Amino acid sequence: MEKSTTRNKKHFQRLLIFLLVFFLFFTDNFLFAKQKQTYSELRVVPQSSFCFTEEATQFVLKIPNVPPAQVSFYTEPANSSVSFVSSYKDEYIPENSSSLERGTLIQLWYKFKKTGSITPPQLSVSINNKSCKISFEPITVYENLNTVQPVLSINIQNKENNGNEITCIEGEQLKFIVYIKYAVQIISFDWELPENSIFSELKRYEITEGQPRGTTFSPSYEPVASFSWQPLSVGKIKFPNIKIVATAYNGKRYDLSLQNYIVNVMPSEKENENSKINENVFAYAFTKPVSIQNESNAKVKSVVNPQKILTLRKAERNSFPFNSVVEKRISAEKEIGLEPGENEPSIPLYKVFLISSLVLLIISVILFVLKKTRPAVIAITFYAVFLVGTVVSGIPLTLDYALFAGGIVSPIPEQAASSSVVVQPGSRIIIQKKAGEWVYIKYSDTYGWVQESQVYYIK
Repeated sequence: MEKSTTRNKKHFQRLLIFLLVFFLFFTDNFLFAKQKQTYSELRVVPQSSFCFTEEATQFVLKIPNVPPAQVSFYTEPANSSVSFVSSYKDEYIPENSSSLERGTLIQLWYKFKKTGSITPPQLSVSINNKSCKISFEPITVYENLNTVQPVLSINIQNKENNGNEITCIEGEQLKFIVYIKYAVQIISFDWELPENSIFSELKRYEITEGQPRGTTFSPSYEPVASFSWQPLSVGKIKFPNIKIVATAYNGKRYDLSLQNYIVNVMPSEKENENSKINENVFAYAFTKPVSIQNESNAKVKSVVNPQKILTLRKAERNSFPFNSVVEKRISAEKEIGLEPGENEPSIPLYKVFLISSLVLLIISVILFVLKKTRPAVIAITFYAVFLVGTVVSGIPLTLDYALFAGGIVSPIPEQAASSSVVVQPGSRIIIQKKAGEWVYIKYSDTYGWVQESQVYYIK
């Protein structure tokens, strides 16, 4: 009986040891599984929301309440566009914790070769000899600032563009905004005025004021200016060419222009219904004046001939710059409510530059023939300066400037054509081409047709 009791006692002890080991094993695995689940919710976080190609970018992993001695890690093999640079492990004290509850801080640096939203491979972490994988948060990679160039873009209100082609109706007003990104500063801002259209600038934004935006990178598009454009001829025409000189983050200047957008201008329904009438009227406009007169035409005929300003501008053209004639002309323009226009190109100044450059050229040739090199170089240098002056002062003289009697500027050479563009009497215009009794003019940002009898050439 005593032996049976001893045997039972041994079996009970073995069973108790087995249950204790099983309990400890189950408890350990249960607790670690729960702990592993908690750690797997951690993320390796980039220190910035974006970075640049070929630059080392820092990522950080914080493991709370686990000292660095109990943590080890290794990085998974990266692909060809992501390369591991280095890593560092240190300790830190989590927020709202006592100094005894030390955590682990893992810092990693990566480089990226491609742009876009990129996520590095998972980080393998061992905590108390138990392994888990922790994912990275994605980061947006942009082109390196040493190579990135400013980019222009447009947004046309209420219009969808098919690639680089935009469709509208003849006479329809298109309002659009020009945007730029990757630019630090705009140095200059200009555009080429399209023919057979009404084009005007509506608003300029802060970036055009010429002040640098600083070195803080911004990937967003910034508005430059808004415009209104009204094509007045049917067919495929080029979009107005906006030209901008801007500096990039690398300090270089870039000459920018919009893409070659093509605008497909469709005829209006009204024009389709009256196409034959319009063709007859258009052809008749080149033979003799149409007898139809509206209120706007009556205003044009009643305008006083601006002979005083015309005489002063002719005198200004035939005299040297910066003389009393310029002051008298400006005063005369202000008397009739005009803003002082541009100065006339000087014919005498052009002749002086031309004759001087010819004389210096002859002197230079003679000195080179006589083998007097130093005086010849000096003479040729002065010749180059005067030659530039000849070109600069001579180019404006090749344009046909005139004064306009004032009134309506028509989109087509017809007296009956409707238009809301009115130019003040005495305004200085440029004649670009002629068709019968009509001339095509440019005034400021406006192009259009007027009768030649209403213009007075400045010769």
